[in-house]
Amino acid sequence: MAEDDLLEAAAGGIVVGMDDSPSARVALRHGLEEGARRGTHVLALTVYHSQSAWAPQVARVLDEDRLVGEVTKAIQQLVDEVVAEERRKGNEVPPVRAGLRTGSPADVLCRISRDATLLVIGDRGRGQLASRLIGSVVLGVVLGAQCPVLVVHPGD
Repeated sequence: MAEDDLLEAAAGGIVVGMDDSPSARVALRHGLEEGARRGTHVLALTVYHSQSAWAPQVARVLDEDRLVGEVTKAIQQLVDEVVAEERRKGNEVPPVRAGLRTGSPADVLCRISRDATLLVIGDRGRGQLASRLIGSVVLGVVLGAQCPVLVVHPGD
């Protein structure tokens, strides 16, 4: 999905930062619940660093188009699973789309959600030391988002 399409899909709705973690599933559930409550749509957005962007040698051996296709398919499957679970529980589910972008996750999530009503992101709960050593997408989102941010934990 092109950036303009993602901006349009996010405008006035709820953006959920997605990966394949349990906390992302919880974040999506919260995003769907908020979307239903507010009567708005949801964009489940996955952002990853392109390996070929920082290592041109990798681009020669990495089939990035295939990778993007596989990640897109996997995220759509995850979104479909969570939506089906919510419907089985009898919960209302708002319109939801899945999107994929490359780049710095915190930067892209903040940029795409600039016209959203809410940005929901899961916290993996690595602990203080690991977050300081690795860096935190959650921290970057909380500091850089132009809309309200809801951080959920896997146990929520």
